[in-house]
Amino acid sequence: MAETANTQALFDTARTLNAEWRLDTDMNGWQLADIRGQLAEFLDSVDVVYLTIDLDVLPAAQMPAVSAPAGYGVDIAVVEALAGRIAKSGKLAGADLVEFNPAFDIDSHGAKAAARLAWSLSRHLRR
Repeated sequence: MAETANTQALFDTARTLNAEWRLDTDMNGWQLADIRGQLAEFLDSVDVVYLTIDLDVLPAAQMPAVSAPAGYGVDIAVVEALAGRIAKSGKLAGADLVEFNPAFDIDSHGAKAAARLAWSLSRHLRR
C-alpha cells in the first residue's frame, strides 16, 4: 500500500481487520528475502489463495495504463517474483490482473507489462 495513495480510514480498517500489508517503500528488490519470508508465513497459514494484482501498484514508468499511476510503486520484478512464489505454492485457486485501462496506455507499454505478469503466472502454474 502507498501512504500517499490511500486514506487513513483504509489503514484504520485494515488494522481493525488484522490485515497484513507492506508499504510500497518496503517492497524493493533488496528487501525480497524479508518479503518472501512474510509471504511464506502467510502461505503456511492458509489453504487457498486468490491473487489479485492491481496493476496500479507498478511504477508509472512500467504501467502507464491505469487511472491512478503510482508515483513510487513496486517494481515488476518484485511483483513477478512474489506472484511466482504464490503460484508455485500449489494453493493458488485463481488470479486476475485489474485496473488496466487501454485509454491511458502509451505504445502498448502497459499491455506488455500486464501480459508479462500473466505469462509469468501461467508459466509457474504449469511446473
